[in-house]
Amino acid sequence: MRFENPSPMTLTWHTYTDQHFGCNECGWQGKGDALIYGDSFSDLVELDCPACQTKVSFVMYPTLAESRANWERLSAAEKAWVETIEKARAEFDAICLKTPEQLPAIEEPEFSLAWDMSDEGQTVLRLADRVIFSEPPVFEGYERFEEVARILKARYGTALRDLVPTQASATYLYGDSLTASDRIAGFRRELFGGSGRIER
Repeated sequence: MRFENPSPMTLTWHTYTDQHFGCNECGWQGKGDALIYGDSFSDLVELDCPACQTKVSFVMYPTLAESRANWERLSAAEKAWVETIEKARAEFDAICLKTPEQLPAIEEPEFSLAWDMSDEGQTVLRLADRVIFSEPPVFEGYERFEEVARILKARYGTALRDLVPTQASATYLYGDSLTASDRIAGFRRELFGGSGRIER
């Protein structure tokens, strides 16, 4: 008889441990807190049978809002981790690029900017050797790249010909994503035209 597990779409990080699960491979049954973590991905982790390690379900990692809503369920270490992330995000929000008005004027009629990583570990936007803006890096920051590119385009219009990632920025920009490089290249072609090349 096949066991019908709760739909993964109904599971949350902080409540799946109280629900009942069964393994259709070996017949094990028990509460979610007995499941073991399997393969992990950027947004979720698989939940495996503790008896035979077969995948039983998966659960999305919690958002900060979900963690705050389930604060009493968190351990001291988990609470400290949430507070560390919240502090880092607040610090990033305080200094990151948000509006075109934060950017300086550039007199050249046409130019490209480099998306680079400084020796101090900051994401920097360069016009040749001139840094026009810097902010803390975001790991797997391809979505942030797109946000910044749109702000740059709003500030400089058709004078901005491209925003070109450097090799030095690649680790943080692409992270572990296998599709980020192609995504950014396609985005740049759509926003600016051109080849989507990477600076050496």
